[in-house]
Amino acid sequence: MKSTAKRTEGIALVTALIFMAMLLTVLTAYLTMSTTEARTSRASSNSVEGFYAAEGGLNLRAELVRTRFKGYRRPEGVSPSSSGGAVPCTPGNMGSGDMACLEYTIGGRKVMTYTQVLNGGVPSIGVVEPGDTYTGMNYQQYEYAVQSVATNASGERETTLEMKFQSRLVPLFQFAAFYNKDLEIHPGPAMTLGGRVHTNANLYLNANATLDIAGKTTAVGDIYRSGKDGRGCSGAVRFSTVTMPCYAGGGTGIKLPPGELTRFGGNVLSGQNLLTVPPMSSLAPDPTGANESELWLQADVRVVAKKLSAGGFEFNVVNADNSLNGSATAALNNCTPGNPPVSLSTDFWDAREAKFLTLIEVDQTSLMKCIQNKGLFTNTDGNVLRADDTSGGGMAWHFSFDDGNPNTNALIASAATITNYGVKIRNAARLGPTSAAVDLTGLTITTNQQLYVQGDYNTDNKKPAALIADAINVLSNNVTTNIPEDAPASLKDDERTAWIRSGPRASETTVNAAFLSGIDETTAPTLSEYNGGLQNYPRFHENWNNIFMRYRGSFVSLGNSIHVKGKQRETRYSAPQRDWNFDTDFNDANKLPPLTPRFVYLRQLLFARTW
Repeated sequence: MKSTAKRTEGIALVTALIFMAMLLTVLTAYLTMSTTEARTSRASSNSVEGFYAAEGGLNLRAELVRTRFKGYRRPEGVSPSSSGGAVPCTPGNMGSGDMACLEYTIGGRKVMTYTQVLNGGVPSIGVVEPGDTYTGMNYQQYEYAVQSVATNASGERETTLEMKFQSRLVPLFQFAAFYNKDLEIHPGPAMTLGGRVHTNANLYLNANATLDIAGKTTAVGDIYRSGKDGRGCSGAVRFSTVTMPCYAGGGTGIKLPPGELTRFGGNVLSGQNLLTVPPMSSLAPDPTGANESELWLQADVRVVAKKLSAGGFEFNVVNADNSLNGSATAALNNCTPGNPPVSLSTDFWDAREAKFLTLIEVDQTSLMKCIQNKGLFTNTDGNVLRADDTSGGGMAWHFSFDDGNPNTNALIASAATITNYGVKIRNAARLGPTSAAVDLTGLTITTNQQLYVQGDYNTDNKKPAALIADAINVLSNNVTTNIPEDAPASLKDDERTAWIRSGPRASETTVNAAFLSGIDETTAPTLSEYNGGLQNYPRFHENWNNIFMRYRGSFVSLGNSIHVKGKQRETRYSAPQRDWNFDTDFNDANKLPPLTPRFVYLRQLLFARTW
């Protein structure tokens, strides 16, 4: 008979072995689950990191597209092919130009990207939809797609993303006032400003009497109901009859909180998105194309006053690369000798700059006749240029100086870039040749120096027109030649006193043209450093007391002037009665001036992930 104790020991041993096996199974399962969870967690983490890396690639490529549009250029090149089973971004299939494959390193991953143009590169024209900040404005837009693939250090593809977006170009001359820097408005006499207002910085609103703004008003920065120059809240400021009251006692430097803007029903907004616009340097000559200045590259006529080694200047018509256009130059210098299209003046006194200037004087009618009758000027398409030319929306002229000094055409402002040059436009009440049989399409005149418009401009048979310069000066119909430095000896004592204080007497004058120029900046909260505000955007040099200066157009400032320095405190003039308003014709895309500058913004249409 076997021992019962031994049987019990055997059962215990088997039970222990079974328990150990079960424990080992549970431990193995736990370790397997933990390893799987860790792997899953790492995979998930890698997937998220790969996603963000690929998203970063999309954003970088979209910004490259936006940068191309900041001037007047569109992306160029050929995308890599994906037809017939071709794999994009592989040897022999890398694309070219702005569409080519580009590799970035983001978050330790290689991110391969490329761009595709959609709809065959044909732009669509439209009006911004309701609900958008820029509702009702005309635009031209192109559509693109960007592909982005993120791979890890092992070469494994982690994420593939696609983004489709629109690049919208909105003409700046659809604003009554657009400033790239702080915008200050503080009129003396009552002022009404129709149309939209925008600043890429802060907005300062004030008035001696009343300021009425009729259009939607937006600021990237803050809105102040006081002056940047140190003046506290004064006068009445209204938006479509809704009053903007003084805030916190009207103290300076106190911004309006967003809650104070709700009373305007979304028509007055701060903290908006920055709008991308061309820089002031886009006005300068650009023979190499490095600055991508459309105002130079796409101009139909480029007149350069070139300084001679023996002294004096000669007038040359040049091509986009600055090479001489001999036939056009000969025509320019031989047209109507008794009333030349361009001439040189060396004795123009500018009281604001407090110096004599050398001017290119342009007789608009004479130059138009020269272009029309000689048939030796060509447009940007290489065809004979006529007044009714429609390429680029009409005719575009560019005027500049070449004196061998690099500061004369510098792209960035400094004390050394201040010049003694300018351009004066006269005989321009009717734009185009005098013949009624020739109907001008439009005219844009550009110079990177300051510009003077003398007398009525574009008042007879009004056309789309723009004046673009480092600074813009308005001279009344009463100015027949130049404004002298000193008061004429023939004046009586009281007349002499008035003349010294305010300059010669002006006469009623009308200008119909969009303005684009630089400005001076208010650099300290004191009246002596005041830039003059929007009401002094065009510079004046005469006694306009109780005399109307009538204006229809658009005020655009891209930044500080590069070549002029005169501060508002150095002026000699009295303010006109300002009958100023936005030219509503500019709301029609077909009535905008040639080469109208644009702001750019992107609209995302699709964001998709391929698994």
